[in-house]
This record gives sequence, structure tokens and C-alpha cells, in this order.
Amino acid sequence: MPRSWTEYEGGKVSPLDAGTIDVTMTVPKPGRYGVWVGGAFRREVEVLVDGRETADERHRLSHAGQFEPMGEAQLEAGRHRVTLRYGKADLHPGSDGEPFPLGPLVLSRTTAEEPVKYVRPRDARSLCGKRLDWVEAVRG
Repeated sequence: MPRSWTEYEGGKVSPLDAGTIDVTMTVPKPGRYGVWVGGAFRREVEVLVDGRETADERHRLSHAGQFEPMGEAQLEAGRHRVTLRYGKADLHPGSDGEPFPLGPLVLSRTTAEEPVKYVRPRDARSLCGKRLDWVEAVRG
């Protein structure tokens, strides 16, 4: 782990500066996996699985305990290298703000198979009677 990062219990890290972390993760079955990172971030964050980019995102400001989707990967059963790159502060608004803890990284079969569904406010009743993990209202 880069010296400029702080490691916390539960697989969380706090990047104090730009850097890269590589971890090895094992999946039990072949298939399509959703890639998620816990926490929030202002700067650019890239995630690669076995050297292939699954996401290149910035400004994902979520509530504590939430996970941000970082793409998907088709994986064989076994071990895989997952790389998280945290970018440098740049001219994007807020990129030099205090960093948030990140992690853990998650590879999940269920999230890849059950994508987020967006519904217009006028169609909100279509959600009634369905089993849902959460419902979030977004003003836009």
C-alpha cells in the first residue's frame, strides 16, 4: 500500500494523495460480476479487474455505508487482481477537498444481475408490491 494511504479495519483505506492499490479477490463461480467500492470520492477513481478497466469515475458523493457501482466484469472462477487508482487533485471543482475513506471493494453476482431501475415520478405506483432493496427519490 502506498505510504500516503491510511488503512482501516474492514478493508477501508483513506487516500491522502494519489496512488494505486492492488488486491487479489477470489470468486467462486464463473459469470458476470458487478464491481462496487464502498464510500465516496471527489477525485478520479479508476478500477481495473485483471488489467481491464471497469470504471473511471469522479465526484461520487454518497451517504456513509453506501457502495458506488464501478462497472462489471466477466470472470472465471478463481483469483483475480483488482486495482484501484486514486487520481491527483486537478482543476475539477472539489478535487482537492478532504478525502473520504474508500472500501471495501466488492465483486457481486447479484448486483450485476439486478441493475438499478429508474422510474419517473408519475410512474412511482409501478413499484408498489415489489420486493426492493431500497427506493431513492432524486430531484433533478
